[in-house]
Amino acid sequence: MMPGNPGSPILVILGSSRSRGNTRMLVDAAFPKSNRRLIDLGSHAFSEYGYTCANHDEAFAELADVLVSHQWVVLATPVYWYTTSATMKRFVDRLSDLVTIRKSLGRALAGRRLYVVATSADPALPTASNRFSNLHRNISV
Repeated sequence: MMPGNPGSPILVILGSSRSRGNTRMLVDAAFPKSNRRLIDLGSHAFSEYGYTCANHDEAFAELADVLVSHQWVVLATPVYWYTTSATMKRFVDRLSDLVTIRKSLGRALAGRRLYVVATSADPALPTASNRFSNLHRNISV
């Protein structure tokens, strides 16, 4: 268990195009199955963010509900061409729904702990962390 996590499982959101790839192997090594809930975004069909807020699909709503039920959240993504996977980008973009459409759910995220795990063949792991650096300002995690 992570410090300060009184018995609640860690939510790991896997955003890889390969469900059993290097990112998943790292997740399995770092977070024991007995203390984590794993969501493989590749198994969920949710649409991308839309500026008209017309994307009210149930798949993302279910993911958001699970997200707010955990105190510790890990976003796990490979780095492709200096950025996160397209699946993880789409998920992070849709978090905007929680500050525009589902504001009460977004407010419920306040105080959560958010971590990013990224894998890459490039030892420098360039600029992928920039995608997440301002996330905390928008949803207080």
